[in-house]
Amino acid sequence: ERAFELDKSDARVFYELCDLYRKIGMDPHEIVTIMEQNLKLVESRDDLTISYGEMLNITQQHERAIEILTTRKFHPWEGGEGKIPTQHIEARIGLARKLLGKSASAAVNSTTVDRAVIAQTPAMQTPAAQALHHLEQATIYFENFGEGKLTGAQENNIYYYMGQAWQQLGKPAKANACWQLACKGLSEPTSAMYYNDQPPHMIFYQGLALKSLDREDEAKSRFNKLINYGEDNMHKQQKMDYFAVSMPDFMVFDTDLNDSNKTHCHYMIGLGKLGLGKLAEARASFAAALEITPNHSGVISHMHLID
Repeated sequence: ERAFELDKSDARVFYELCDLYRKIGMDPHEIVTIMEQNLKLVESRDDLTISYGEMLNITQQHERAIEILTTRKFHPWEGGEGKIPTQHIEARIGLARKLLGKSASAAVNSTTVDRAVIAQTPAMQTPAAQALHHLEQATIYFENFGEGKLTGAQENNIYYYMGQAWQQLGKPAKANACWQLACKGLSEPTSAMYYNDQPPHMIFYQGLALKSLDREDEAKSRFNKLINYGEDNMHKQQKMDYFAVSMPDFMVFDTDLNDSNKTHCHYMIGLGKLGLGKLAEARASFAAALEITPNHSGVISHMHLID
């Protein structure tokens, strides 16, 4: 804070200060306010812009996050892989969740739904149709991102909510087709030490998709795998692989890998409990994760599902 006070034009110091605020658990709304008071500095760096977008998503300001992430020309850099599309997808899904919640009890005449119209005029459509538009946009890696989609990109979360949208639009066959896609992918939990490791919530959404397809036993298997992995690996000692690819976080400050692992395990257990409908236990696991790693975007995002 003293360093930034001495030079308010130093964007690198400001980035590190915001990173520290997040790590010590400052209220995310307060961090957003500080960033918006220094918006020219935020706009001067790709990493600061992504950090701002993530804090907007954490505070559920998804429309603003989408605006920022889709209008800036980003540049590839070592350690930045996957960060821009991750926040873009989070913003689109967050918005879709809100819209699907609005339309959950609304009756929809399925004969009025036309895919081309959904893509062209989302603002004029029902909330479910608007949600579908945002989810379709979530599958696109726009040119301004500065990176392309990896082969086998994990999109279980997107296709699960696409299924929900089509279901609300009165198109059960299309809903089932999306849920079938959401079931695919690796079903064995792993660590999340590197940026291309499978995020645990992808297995969670596999389980939700299987549940939507009335494949209850398979769904429970996915949720129990998350819980078992979290419980079995909670106290396992972590060390860096010499041949590691990029870390998912830019290491400005020392990070205890064992603490990161415990956060990851609590997160997995919380997802598994949430999938099984054990909401109080899920909340407790998510809270334990946030005790170690405040402002963990994945945990906060799925805490909202409990409510």
